[in-house]
Amino acid sequence: MTAPVLTCSPTDSVDSVIRMLENRDIRALPVCKADMKVLGVVSKENLKKQSLLGQSSIPISGCMNKNVILAGPNQSTSEVEDLLVKNDVGSVFVVENEKLVGLITRTDLLRQHQYYHGLHYHNKAFEQLIDSPSRKMIYALRKNLKRFD
Repeated sequence: MTAPVLTCSPTDSVDSVIRMLENRDIRALPVCKADMKVLGVVSKENLKKQSLLGQSSIPISGCMNKNVILAGPNQSTSEVEDLLVKNDVGSVFVVENEKLVGLITRTDLLRQHQYYHGLHYHNKAFEQLIDSPSRKMIYALRKNLKRFD
């Protein structure tokens, strides 16, 4: 899990968020209120489309995706994997008391699976043996992502 999480405000402009994403080489950002309540998510791909349409100065609130996938801090790795796969998203926001406390991406899980062997893998983050229902998908993703290393 990544914490603390870089966020943007609903009043930030499309151009300023694109620069933030490019400067840090990330694909998406959560949109949060000042109290860290998650309102939505914006992706670099969608923001670039908005910019090409001449809407680079509009606030992020006008183009953010309000359907975000949330997890609790006590959810297991396999539950988070299932959320990523079932919802076909690249990240899950971890919230506690309705406030953003972390972010888990597919890349985080792939890094965790680097010691993948057979039916089980060792989860270094939680120091326990876990049987993953999504292990085949993760293994396939890991093989595909190796091309970009």
